[in-house]
Amino acid sequence: MGIRLYPNTKDAAVLEQLAGVPSGTMQQLDLWKEMQLLYRQKYGLGPYDDEGPEGVDVGYAFHCICSGSDIQKLQDFLLFGWGKFDYPIPAHQECGSLPDCADAVMLLDTAHSFSGNARHAVMLAEGVHWG
Repeated sequence: MGIRLYPNTKDAAVLEQLAGVPSGTMQQLDLWKEMQLLYRQKYGLGPYDDEGPEGVDVGYAFHCICSGSDIQKLQDFLLFGWGKFDYPIPAHQECGSLPDCADAVMLLDTAHSFSGNARHAVMLAEGVHWG
């Protein structure tokens, strides 16, 4: 698993910008999640049931619906953030947060999945957190 780096903000427009997806993608992601929930409810499936009617692998089927799309890109960003990073943190500090500051910029600069202007990204993200 590893420790991953995430933005502090919960603002949908900012998260879309940081993930590099068009405006409105968060709403599409919410609709996609709602479709999954309604489908599972319709067939009496729990959130982690794999097999649906006629042997359909429900999780994989919904994955295929958005695979390669901006929805998938945003979902991956929300799940994995900027990925793992190389900035040294104390071994006992598996979770933490930094506000919009120079240390947060240095931390983001070492993230494996980040490319761009770290200072700008950290300001938009209202700082960073890891866990």
